[in-house]
Amino acid sequence: MRSEGVLMDPVTIVSILPICAQLDDILNGMSIHSISSIVAQLGDSRSGKSVHGFVRGWILKDVIFENSVVDMYSKLGDVSSARAVLEALPVKDMVSWNTLITGYTQNGALRQGMWVHGLLVKSSLYLDIFFGTCLIDMYGKCGKLDDAMSLFYEVPKMTSVPWNAIISCHGIHGCYVPDYSFVLQDVEEDEEEHILMSHSERLAIAFGIISTPPKTPIRIFKNLSVCGDCHNATKYISSITERDHRTGFQPFSSFQRWGLLLR
Repeated sequence: MRSEGVLMDPVTIVSILPICAQLDDILNGMSIHSISSIVAQLGDSRSGKSVHGFVRGWILKDVIFENSVVDMYSKLGDVSSARAVLEALPVKDMVSWNTLITGYTQNGALRQGMWVHGLLVKSSLYLDIFFGTCLIDMYGKCGKLDDAMSLFYEVPKMTSVPWNAIISCHGIHGCYVPDYSFVLQDVEEDEEEHILMSHSERLAIAFGIISTPPKTPIRIFKNLSVCGDCHNATKYISSITERDHRTGFQPFSSFQRWGLLLR
């Protein structure tokens, strides 16, 4: 359509939606968010600005749509336009800021991301788990692992979300990397990761961390031997949390506990 000089209007948008809907991650082809996602995947900044300009005049200003436009510009590498869209919003929510920070992370724009962080601190914005995780991811992936760790300790109500972020950051910087050789099943790589992360000793350590005071020693006993990957992961978790983690193999006590089942 560009080569024929056809301009964007409701007719052309509706015409291209069936084609765009074939993209794997477009679940709702009739939504405005899908349009911006489509353009971001196509990597066409000029079309992105055209769609943004047209739809902005076609519908009322909506924070959900504008957040998707921030995401679109970020994926196109135009972080200046992403920030301009956000600053023009009369009302910004946490998704707005998280989307912009994620965009800065994707483009390695640490200085701009630090500006957003400082602005939100000055505004006394509450550091919730999602905003905190977003900042951890940004600092960690942009080479500021110490800052990422400092934020990690400040996140309230610790869950697997910030834990996944900080472990990923350590993996990027040459720390813990999952060893898939300990997964004996013939499965896809993403399933191998899921199997490793679901080992009982890791789940027990995670429960111990969230249910005990900081720096409390954690002792884990199981009736099966501990795989090498879990041993390495335990060492890194112990270093990060400044706790003494010990995972042991006690077959006899386990057999005694389940003696009735063995008779």
